[in-house]
Amino acid sequence: MNTIKHFLFIGIILFAVSCKKDSTTERTDKTTDTYLDDKEEFELQILNKMDTDMRTLYTQNQENKGSMKAAISYNGQLCPDSPEVDGAVKNSINSIDQMDYWSFYGIAGSLVTVDVTRLSCGMDPIAWVFEGTAATSEDVSALPFVAAGDDDVAPPEVCDGTCFAWYDPNFSFVLPNTGYYTVRVADFASCGYDPLSYQITLTGNICDSDGDGCNDDEDPHPNSIMDATVVIDGCDSGVDNVFVTSCSTMSDLIADCAASANNHGQFVSCVASLTNDWKSDGLISGKEKGKIQSCAAGSNIP
Repeated sequence: MNTIKHFLFIGIILFAVSCKKDSTTERTDKTTDTYLDDKEEFELQILNKMDTDMRTLYTQNQENKGSMKAAISYNGQLCPDSPEVDGAVKNSINSIDQMDYWSFYGIAGSLVTVDVTRLSCGMDPIAWVFEGTAATSEDVSALPFVAAGDDDVAPPEVCDGTCFAWYDPNFSFVLPNTGYYTVRVADFASCGYDPLSYQITLTGNICDSDGDGCNDDEDPHPNSIMDATVVIDGCDSGVDNVFVTSCSTMSDLIADCAASANNHGQFVSCVASLTNDWKSDGLISGKEKGKIQSCAAGSNIP
């Protein structure tokens, strides 16, 4: 199997193969400090979960590359130790538009743990991590593979029973580079009904909520105001809302003025001081300075 086929193997199984498992297959327990950082090893693990019919169907569909491509959207960014709950996965082994995608930001050398716990007992979650982000399912599969998890830890006790013999993903790995990563979550072989919900939690990563390149733990404005123009109390100045520093936009700093002012005069004075500096630094013209100050003066802040 060449490299491209190795990369496509899992995706084809999930997208083109019917949902079926061999109840006689023995599962090997894994502890949370083990992980799969080799895609061939993970592919073999998935293949071992398939019965004869599933393997046959896989063989018949492995050349069906076109069905793997679909536009995707990310559910959100995963921040450290902040569980996210989602119920969008619906028998996604056969439906690529029902697979879930999450992003996270991390620093090279950091140890990150991905935990996916089913909330619907009929779900059999499976998860992958890729380096980078993408716009389509095919592009995600082409990203560098980092790690994956499947039957790592037992599902919640409420889900005990023969139908839930397959476990949930919980795996740890070291980030190869600093930047954004993609986590893909799917349902491998559900034995319940839609919607199939789960909870995903990451530890060891760093959150950059506003995507400005400044980690939240160091960002003075972790949720920067990203409006296209500077707007003050509903007054649109028409001036481009640019980053004054790498972490703070003009609107962020004006909002700081509003938060610290005891009266309207103090707010207007604070904004005037900012705009004077921006004009001196060449960020705005004299006319643009006047527009921002006019909006500030006509506002009801604070």
